Amino acid sequence: MNRKGISKLLKSDYTLSAVSKVLTMLIGLLSSVFSTRYLGVVNKGTYAYITQLSKNAVIISNLGVYQSYSYNYKRLGKDTLKKYSDICFLQFFVFALLAAAVCFVSKDFCIIMVALLVPFNMLKMQYENIVLVENMRLRMFLHVFNQVLLTVCYAVLYFTAESNVLYIVLLTVFVDAFTVVFYLCKLHYVPKIWQVDFRFLLEVLKFGFIPMLSLLLVTLNYSVDIFFLEHLGTGEELGQYAFAATIINYVWMLPDAFKEVLFSKSARKFDRENISLSVKISVGSMLCCLAGFAVLGKFLIKLVYGAEFLPAYGVVLVLIIGAFPMAMFKLLGIVLISQGKRGAHFVSLAVSAAINVAANIYAIPIWGMYGAAWASVLSYTVCGTVLTAYFCKTYSFGLKELFLPSKSDIAKIKKLIKRK
Repeated sequence: MNRKGISKLLKSDYTLSAVSKVLTMLIGLLSSVFSTRYLGVVNKGTYAYITQLSKNAVIISNLGVYQSYSYNYKRLGKDTLKKYSDICFLQFFVFALLAAAVCFVSKDFCIIMVALLVPFNMLKMQYENIVLVENMRLRMFLHVFNQVLLTVCYAVLYFTAESNVLYIVLLTVFVDAFTVVFYLCKLHYVPKIWQVDFRFLLEVLKFGFIPMLSLLLVTLNYSVDIFFLEHLGTGEELGQYAFAATIINYVWMLPDAFKEVLFSKSARKFDRENISLSVKISVGSMLCCLAGFAVLGKFLIKLVYGAEFLPAYGVVLVLIIGAFPMAMFKLLGIVLISQGKRGAHFVSLAVSAAINVAANIYAIPIWGMYGAAWASVLSYTVCGTVLTAYFCKTYSFGLKELFLPSKSDIAKIKKLIKRK
């Protein structure tokens, strides 16, 4: 394809998002090779435990502030960035002080690592969601750049340093801080925490509370197995399971790419055809991943990550089964949120999370990491099925329209590629 053809291809937000996710996935795979080999099985599990703790802490400390950004952008326009930036940095200041106090008082290594991660990760998450509305392409570019930066740093650690979780945590903090500074430079605004509009802040907190709880439930659904394996399983099982979860994150990348574009576009207009096409492409891509990994998975794990991670092969296959319904939840859930329909999103997550907790408590002592994997599959299936049924009923979608490719879908894909 010549330069002109590439330029046409990248004019579509959907195509560009898919391309950026593919690049991120390819670079990220190389990054995960260096980081996984550097950490080893046990430290891989420890870092996964720290990461999942910090993710849940970040969601709670964020209080759902950014959740209303797309809604308020429609009525406030350019003033939206100023109001939210001031609030975000006030939060960062408060939680940075709390994190410093925790680091000073606590003697638990994992808790200290979480305290280091939370303030910067919270601020990064807020600005990533702000930029998703303000300048989606900028966000895509920085994701790719950050992945390249992390890959280089992981490679340096792999070749020069002994396995140490602290080094990975400090690197993550650095990348989070760099991301926020970069966005601020591009958005041309310096936050002023003394100018926070507290009346507006209360409105934002009220709007974001239910979505915050929903996001917390989503994250718990992804992390509760890690928490239970830490306490009910072995360090070896935790490391193998954490590695399997890393692989699944790459399977989810294409649905995530469409999720981001759908959120950005649905915040402006409900587009029935684009929603249907996104679901079909995402499901098709994951079918290819399942088939490919089933055939080549063992060979690739041994070749790329080392024979010590081969026990995770079966766990990956089990988790991919659960990735299908969860992809539906990701895609359709984000559309419902953009349309202000938060109730069904929250209820499906609450039921799913409760099932996940109960299933993990029962299954891990019996089947170890495979028990955790099947518990996740059960939870994801309930979550995705309930939300898909609600979405189809609310917007009069038939299963055929949502899942089965048609000739018109192929024509749409060709049109996206040939668009001038």
